[in-house]
This record gives sequence, C-alpha cells and structure tokens, in this order.
Amino acid sequence: VRRLWDASARGDADAICELLAPDAVLQAHGVPGPIAGEFKGTDAILDYLARAGEIVDDSRSEIIDIYTSDAGAVIRYRTVATRGAQQLEMQYLYVLTIERGRIVRASLVPADQRRNDEFWRLQ
Repeated sequence: VRRLWDASARGDADAICELLAPDAVLQAHGVPGPIAGEFKGTDAILDYLARAGEIVDDSRSEIIDIYTSDAGAVIRYRTVATRGAQQLEMQYLYVLTIERGRIVRASLVPADQRRNDEFWRLQ
C-alpha cells in the first residue's frame, strides 16, 4: 500500500503497474466526467491518473491512516487541490482489494460527493 502511494506521488507508471493486476479496476465515484467512472486495466488507470493531474494547477495529498487486512486495505487521506480560483480540501477513502499480492480493485470515495463533483466538473 505504501509502495503504491509513493509510486503515485512520484508518477512512476512502471512501479504502479507492478502493483496492479493487469485487469485491475478503478472506480472513481462522482458524476460522469473525465475523472469519474470505472476504469479497467492498467492503461486506463494510468490515463485516469494523468488526466486528474492535468486538470488541476496544484494538488497535494497526505495519508491520515491506513487500515489493512489479508484481503485489502483502506487509505484515509486528505487532498488539497486548486484549479484556477477554485480550491478543494477534502478527505477521501481509497479502498483496495488485494489478491495474490496485487491490487485487483480500487475505489476512490470522497467525504463530500457534492463538493467533489463541483470541483472536478469542467463546465
């Protein structure tokens, strides 16, 4: 879980792919848009991460807690992001299902879905 977090922070696509199952699924909760929906496979997940980074002017995230079991993990984290005059400061849950040492499913859940949707909506 820490390796995934660190690889994401570095933008290390190769390390991220090593941690994901080839058919992994990422579900980003929210109204349909460029960074909400279900993304299947490592290429789609990497595209999602790149798009999220391109949409914002600045983004910082920090881990608050990590909860683990044999079947998965939950990361509770805080993100501060800006896009133009908009700023979002919010906690999220990153829920991971792990099988045979690789992430097979990930779900990003914002603490306040409405505020999250307002920030990430591009219109």
